[in-house]
Amino acid sequence: MNKLDRLVRHSIDLDFPERMIDDKREHSQEDKKFIQKVNETIELVDGHYKMGLPFKTERVRLPDNQQYALQRFKGLERKLRNNPKFHTDYQKFMADILEKGYAGSCRITKWVSNSREVLEAIPKEERAKEIKDLKLEYDCLPVERALGTSWSVESDTIGFQINIENRPATRRGILSIISSVYDPIGLAAPFILPARILLQDLCRRGIGWDAKIREDDRKKWQRWLSDLPKLENVSAQRCYKPADFGEVKVCEIHHFSDASEYGYGVASYIRFVNEDGRIHCAFLMGKARVAPLKKITIPRQELTAAAVAVGMNRMLEKEPDINNEKWKYINTKSNPADDASRGLTVDKFLQNKRWLQGPDFLWKPESEWPTQEGISGALSNKDPEVKREVSVYSTVLVEQAFAVEKILLRYSNLTKLKKIVGWFLLAKKNFLDRCRKENKTMKATTKTLRRRVVKKQSHLLH
Repeated sequence: MNKLDRLVRHSIDLDFPERMIDDKREHSQEDKKFIQKVNETIELVDGHYKMGLPFKTERVRLPDNQQYALQRFKGLERKLRNNPKFHTDYQKFMADILEKGYAGSCRITKWVSNSREVLEAIPKEERAKEIKDLKLEYDCLPVERALGTSWSVESDTIGFQINIENRPATRRGILSIISSVYDPIGLAAPFILPARILLQDLCRRGIGWDAKIREDDRKKWQRWLSDLPKLENVSAQRCYKPADFGEVKVCEIHHFSDASEYGYGVASYIRFVNEDGRIHCAFLMGKARVAPLKKITIPRQELTAAAVAVGMNRMLEKEPDINNEKWKYINTKSNPADDASRGLTVDKFLQNKRWLQGPDFLWKPESEWPTQEGISGALSNKDPEVKREVSVYSTVLVEQAFAVEKILLRYSNLTKLKKIVGWFLLAKKNFLDRCRKENKTMKATTKTLRRRVVKKQSHLLH
C-alpha cells in the first residue's frame, strides 16, 4: 500500500480510535510563565506595544555586546563606501520607508469593508486594488477572497467560486477535484459527502489510483461533477447577528448529530433572543464524514457523531457566553445532521433550507419545541451492541486422573514439562523393555519345564 493510500484510509478512519483522552495541547510551565510575563508588562506607548523580555530569571546579567555592534556598523560602512550601487539602493529604501511612515509603526493598507461609510473614511490609495477606482455612491462592491473562501462584499455573504479543472475519472482525479472544493466550515458538507462515499467505495475495492473505473461509478461521478457549479448558489451571511437585532439577552449553541450506514455528521447553530423576544439562528459549522472502512454498528457511529459534536462545542464555547450542556433526542425529520449523514444532491440541498438555517423549531420559543418522546429502556436481544448473557452448564465426573494428565496439570512451564514428559517416556520405554525381557525369560522357562514334563511322562510309559 503506497503512502497516498495510507493517508486516504487514515483520513476516513480518523474518528474511530475511540480514544478517551482530550487532544487539546496544554501549556507547559515555561509557557505559562511567559504568558504571565507578557500580561504583566505589556503596554501601548506612542502607538507601539512594549513588553518586558521573557527571561527565565528576574536577575539577568547581559553580556557587553557594544564591541560586536560596532564591528557590524563598521562592516556596513565599508560596504556602502566600496559599493556605490548598494549605497544608492540603501539610501532609496530607507528614504521610502521613512516617507511612508513604516519606520515609525506598522501601517495597514488594502482595506476592504462591506460598509461604504467606512470605505469613504479610508484614503483611496490605502483601499484594496479592486475598490480604489469604484464609485462608492452607486457601484457594486466586488467579490473578495477571505481566508480561502469567497466573500461577496456587497451582500456580506460567504460562498463558493467553482473552477473545475480537467481531471480523468480515476481515483486520483476524483480526489483532486473533491479536495479543490475548499469548505472550512462545512457549508456544503451534505453535497460533498456523496462524492466522498464514491471515493471510499473505490478505495475499499482496491481500485488503482490511475485505473479506469466502472461505468456505473463513472456515471455517478459525472452527475456529481455536473452539479458542482451549482454550488455557487449556496451562501450564508458572514455576520451571525443581524444589524438591527438589538441587545442580545440569550445566546445558545445547539449541536445536532446523526449517523447512517453511509456516514455521520454534525451541524451547529447559534441562537439569539433579544430583549423583545425576537429570535434569530445562524449556521456555525458542519461536518459530514464517511463511515469507516471497517464496518461498525450504527449505534457506535451515533456515539462517534456525538463525540464530534462535543469536540465542536468545546471549541466554540470559548467565544460566546453559552448555557450549560443538555442532551436531548430529536427525530430524523427535524434533525439537520441527517443531511450530513446521508448526503444530498445539489438540487435538494438548495431547496432544503434546514442545513443553513437550522430546524424550524429553533426559531420558535422553547415552549413550542418538540416534546421529548419516551424512550423504552428495554433493548432487543438482536441489537449487536447488547452484550448477551451466556450461561454455561457443565457436569463434572469425578474419577481418578491418569498419570499423564496429572503431569500436564501440575507444570505450567513448557520447557520443564517437556523434560518431565521426556523422562516419563524414557521410563516407560525401559519398563516395557524390561517386561519384554522378563516375558521372554518366562516363556523360555515354561518351554523348558514343558519339555522336562513330556520327557518324564514318556520315560514312565516305557
